[in-house]
Amino acid sequence: MSTNENKNSDDAIRAALKAVEKQDGTLTPTRVVEAAKPKSSPMHDSFEWDDSIAGQKFREEQARTLIRTVWVEREVEGTFIEMPLYVRDPRVAGDEQGYVSLGRLPKVDQRSLIELELARVESLLTRVELLAQGLGLSEYVVAISRKVKSFRKIVGREAQA
Repeated sequence: MSTNENKNSDDAIRAALKAVEKQDGTLTPTRVVEAAKPKSSPMHDSFEWDDSIAGQKFREEQARTLIRTVWVEREVEGTFIEMPLYVRDPRVAGDEQGYVSLGRLPKVDQRSLIELELARVESLLTRVELLAQGLGLSEYVVAISRKVKSFRKIVGREAQA
């Protein structure tokens, strides 16, 4: 698909979402799915309509949620903290899936885990910066973003050492 076709598609999806929102001022996933059902909807191709495939994908998403909800209490320097038991395995490629329990994560990969988590924070902060910029509040976010980026560089250098 060409860039121009992507833009036209994005514009059509944006318009379709605005139409759904216009119903009562709120956009919900249920309403979006309903509006996307007709094959003529610009949103139709964004969904998997084969229930056997969609059902499996939904169960896999439920499994991801389940994995992320399991936490463990650990004592660190005399203080008990709750932390996730399973984390994204930093040893798998970015386009692959995989979790590992913290207890099984080799020491050498623990810094990679922190670096991976910081990359997620950076991504979220980029989104926050864009929103803040649009609302005239960006000055409050920039300093935090810089500190996270700086910390990530430090962790990355120490991991390589």
